[in-house]
Amino acid sequence: MGDMGVLRSLVDWAGENHAAFVGLNPLHALNNRGADISPYSPLSRLYRNVIYIDIEQVPELADCAEARSLIASSDFQRQLTGLRERRHVAYESVMALKSSVLRLLHRAFVDRHRDRNTERGQAYADFVERRGESLTGFATFVVLADHLNSAHGPDWRLWPAPYRSPHTAEVETFRQSHSDQIDMQRYLQFELDRQIASVGSAGGLPIGLYGDLAIGTADSYGYFISPSHHHALNYRLPPHTKASVLSSRHRLIRERMALIRTFSPKYHFKPPKELMLRIRCNDRFNRNGRQRPWIPMPIK
Repeated sequence: MGDMGVLRSLVDWAGENHAAFVGLNPLHALNNRGADISPYSPLSRLYRNVIYIDIEQVPELADCAEARSLIASSDFQRQLTGLRERRHVAYESVMALKSSVLRLLHRAFVDRHRDRNTERGQAYADFVERRGESLTGFATFVVLADHLNSAHGPDWRLWPAPYRSPHTAEVETFRQSHSDQIDMQRYLQFELDRQIASVGSAGGLPIGLYGDLAIGTADSYGYFISPSHHHALNYRLPPHTKASVLSSRHRLIRERMALIRTFSPKYHFKPPKELMLRIRCNDRFNRNGRQRPWIPMPIK
């Protein structure tokens, strides 16, 4: 399947043919397994799908002989060839194969850069600090889901009760005992962010990359961290409650605006002075079978 390397080739071609931008489907984070492969029903709109990382462009590959040896092995190449020859993208298999290399690259990053005064180590520290608790919370959720999925399924509401909230003692213990895996998820978001920025500035495009934004998210990370911040709908498009938006001093909106800007550093997205959010009512307001009404929510 395509990755940032393929996208770079497309951007270069577009620049040579005098295009202004390249438009993309949402790159939001997904489970990459089963039916959870739609970019319009993501785990989160704030983080991206690490399946798109171009392994050959990860800086650690040059210094990690173990990773290069794995890629060159006959078994790895056999699996890679099989995946490329398939008619449809096997998301779970692609992610599993890439992860076998990415784990080695993360280990090399930890040994050479993390908590060290190197350019890349400092860039990672800045990224983690800038994204704050949100990044660590997302990384924790991803690792929890991988850990609990086989026994309890991907729906966090069916997980054992102590793991249905990020604020329990059990989740904190899990976070400490799986710190390396959680750090790897942060590292993958950091590297993908770097690759997207590099591709977006390539090709001499006046605008760069235009990234689509999904309307909502699946019943996943957003619900998990703050279920009271969302209206309970059956559309899998959970809008934020008015109270949560106002109490966060519009942080929820600012995070999404910041995400949009990262796609095209040459094009400044200026939000309107007044943002109108529309919330569909719950089914209990639709007993007569009529179209569900929209409730405007002005935020100044």
